[in-house]
Amino acid sequence: MARPRKSQATLKTSRPARVPPLVKTLLGALAVVYLAGIWLGGIGSGIHAKLLPRPALFLTQVSCLFPKAMPMTIEYAALAQDCRTDQWREVELTPIFPIHPNDKENRFHRAMFFHRRSEVAMTALDAYIWAHADTELSGNAGAIQLLSLRIPFPEFGTKFERYRRRPVEAHPSERRHVWWTTPAAETQHRCRITP
Repeated sequence: MARPRKSQATLKTSRPARVPPLVKTLLGALAVVYLAGIWLGGIGSGIHAKLLPRPALFLTQVSCLFPKAMPMTIEYAALAQDCRTDQWREVELTPIFPIHPNDKENRFHRAMFFHRRSEVAMTALDAYIWAHADTELSGNAGAIQLLSLRIPFPEFGTKFERYRRRPVEAHPSERRHVWWTTPAAETQHRCRITP
């Protein structure tokens, strides 16, 4: 059964519901408290953390998501030691980690970003890279070194060069941070040297 339609006169005279003044005042006060919480978080004050309940505090922390962000980009790389010459050479990781091989969503970059302080993860990553990089050094790879490159952003206003990956040797030593080097006993074992 069809519902009766309202007449045009009824439609023209209907008005939107009015919000009571008390509700407007409460919503305004809530907005002021919210904005004050964001501002206090942005300047580093801890006052709001003591006053607000945890769920409300979570919603006011948008201004301090990355308060200690460094003005640089971080890339990860791997070096392999040649047992014969004792020199370090960069390992080409593209064939070893084929998923997203040329960007920072690569599995190697993700593993280094999340697990670079874990000895278990670094040991496994070391063994995996050594097993696959060994052919590059003609069976003479010894130690593996896992490091990050801390590349500063260009100065504001200077020409911004399109991204291209540069070899580790192109970066000065102060930009390199070594997170892992194969333990000496394992290196000797790999190089078939008795301790």
